[in-house]
Amino acid sequence: MYSDAVRVRFMQPQYAGSLTEDTTFQVTVGAQDQGALIKLYVAVDAAEHRITQARFKAYGCGACIATADYLCESLTGLTLSQLEHFDTQNIANALELPSVKLHCIWLASEAVEQLSLVWRQAETSLTH
Repeated sequence: MYSDAVRVRFMQPQYAGSLTEDTTFQVTVGAQDQGALIKLYVAVDAAEHRITQARFKAYGCGACIATADYLCESLTGLTLSQLEHFDTQNIANALELPSVKLHCIWLASEAVEQLSLVWRQAETSLTH
């Protein structure tokens, strides 16, 4: 049984969709044939070096979709440094995920790690 927080985010996700702007980074974690996939899109303000928008597309259970939605909300406003220290355990706690659904948190953590790498690489290529 899912918590109310999961049910609300699954039934009415606020951050579902994609972004197509030039300042968008995109990462994909998981695999559809494995049962769960999250594609994360993040727009970054180049002047402020801060996430201005985050969206997701997901395939999987209600907990996976709720996790991706909560992740996007949590990422908005973060700098690269804050992203690199982001703790996805807060998502598990907020959504009251049971232990059998913690793979969703692993996907969120993997998405944050990949996003950090992509963003860091983009900043490094702009300065060299």
